[in-house]
Amino acid sequence: RFVMLLTNNASIQEVLFFPQMRPEKFEAAPTPEALIEAGVSEVWAEHLMNAGYKTIDELKEHKPAAIQQKMNGYRKKNKLDIDALQIDEIEAWVG
Repeated sequence: RFVMLLTNNASIQEVLFFPQMRPEKFEAAPTPEALIEAGVSEVWAEHLMNAGYKTIDELKEHKPAAIQQKMNGYRKKNKLDIDALQIDEIEAWVG
């Protein structure tokens, strides 16, 4: 009852359900455009996201050679008609 007085609610139900009534906060999902802005080529941005590299920070967590190997394997497995990814491209992305 004390909480009812503090919150100026006439019903205990309003006090008990108050935490559940708060709006949920959703984080915006990463987009290929964020990778493109960081210098990733448009050809590779969507494929990087599909392979699990959602942000440039996630790319920086891995060695360029590992990214190259994974992405060229991804390219071959999915029969993508794009040139193989070169290590100097990746090094330019991760700085």
